[in-house]
Amino acid sequence: MDSATTGNTASRNRLTRQMILAFSGLVLLILTVGLASLYRIVVSLDEREAAHSEFLASSVLQGQFKSEKTYLLSHAFWQAAYDQLGVQDNRDWAFDEDNIGPTLFSNDGYDGVFVIDDDRTTYAMLEGQLSDFPLEALTPDRQRVLQQAREAARTDEASAGYTRFRDRPALFAAAVIRPPQLSHHLPAAQRVLVFVRRLSPEVLTPLAASVGLAQFVVRNKEGHTSGQGELRLEDSGYCSAGPSNGPAGSWPGA
Repeated sequence: MDSATTGNTASRNRLTRQMILAFSGLVLLILTVGLASLYRIVVSLDEREAAHSEFLASSVLQGQFKSEKTYLLSHAFWQAAYDQLGVQDNRDWAFDEDNIGPTLFSNDGYDGVFVIDDDRTTYAMLEGQLSDFPLEALTPDRQRVLQQAREAARTDEASAGYTRFRDRPALFAAAVIRPPQLSHHLPAAQRVLVFVRRLSPEVLTPLAASVGLAQFVVRNKEGHTSGQGELRLEDSGYCSAGPSNGPAGSWPGA
């Protein structure tokens, strides 16, 4: 009798241990599946947030491009500008009389204003001061800027894009200087007017605020680890990124 009782007790103990192990395994499986699901949800939310930030960044920069091009055209498609800078090198008219001069920096915030052709820079202004620096000394994208402006001129438009200017990320707008109506007896318009605006914190902060972004950061792509939303800034070597630990509207080295 005692032997039978002992055997039954041992059998129940083994069964109990097996049930405990099975239950523990089931709980562990449920926890593992739950944690995996939670991880996927978090990753999905991060991806959605990054995509949304990228969309907002793209939208605000495209809007800025449109504004830059419209304002530039008011200076490039101008009879007086064509007469004084398109076929002449009249710095007095441009700078001293402030037709395309210091107020483009003091009032409008353009860090650089240039007139270029195939071979040279015929007019240069840096931070509101006349300069002898050619555009190619300040950016590696001179030929791209020139080519895009001439291509845009076929449809009476300006071009805009990103560039590296004085070793900083920047926006540029460019258009061929021409009169509103180019008569047949006039030489074909060739010179290009270029406005450059660096993507400084003073520029980026209000752009970010206009679309509800807490931070709008421009980083050097070489030192940027992917994993958050980013928007490649053409061939400038930079990308814009969403929220970061840096100050709002910052760039590397700022």
